[in-house]
Amino acid sequence: MSNNKMTFHLLKEDNNELAQAIKLFVETFKTETITAHTYNFNHELTEKQYYKASLLNAKLCIKQGHDIIIAKINDTMVRVSIIKKRTSKFFV
Repeated sequence: MSNNKMTFHLLKEDNNELAQAIKLFVETFKTETITAHTYNFNHELTEKQYYKASLLNAKLCIKQGHDIIIAKINDTMVRVSIIKKRTSKFFV
């Protein structure tokens, strides 16, 4: 049996781990079918812009109080999830 240990971490601030998480997020979405057909990742500029937009979105999520959770096996990041909380504010 392996000794791999999975842990979950809640990111609450903009730091190096957030940048790593978004890189993983972008790498995952590069191969996801809809995203791959929508964006042409053969162009380096497209990937950089997608990364910057995703990072800005993640920073905004943190400022708005949403959760960004990363999963690690041992010390290697393997998954990132952005969980948006519902708000009780309604706009009319």
